[in-house]
Parts: sequence; structure tokens; C-alpha cells
Amino acid sequence: DGSAVVSFAACGLTEMVGWLFQWGDMVEVLEPAWLREEMRALVDKHSSVLPGPIYKPQIG
Repeated sequence: DGSAVVSFAACGLTEMVGWLFQWGDMVEVLEPAWLREEMRALVDKHSSVLPGPIYKPQIG
């Protein structure tokens, strides 16, 4: 199905979250639960301050 499970050690939360967010909706944090919750909280926070879609494809 094209999916992969990746495991790695990271030096800090800021760097790790930034790296994960660059993959957008193509990434899902499976564990640890605290990181999954942190990512959800950040998505909720950002979506509350950004009205509507961020990206609108140009057609034509």
C-alpha cells in the first residue's frame, strides 16, 4: 500500500515536530502517545487561527 513505519531518536521536541509537520497529511504519529497528543494540539491550535484552506491550487 506504499506505507512505511519509521522509528528514530531525536534530540528535541521542536526539531522532531518540525520534521514531522513537513510531511503534512502524509504522516501519522503512532507512538509515543504524548507526541501524538502534542501533534494534535498543535494542529488544533494552528487550524483555529487560519481561516479556510491555506493552499488553493491554480487552475488554468
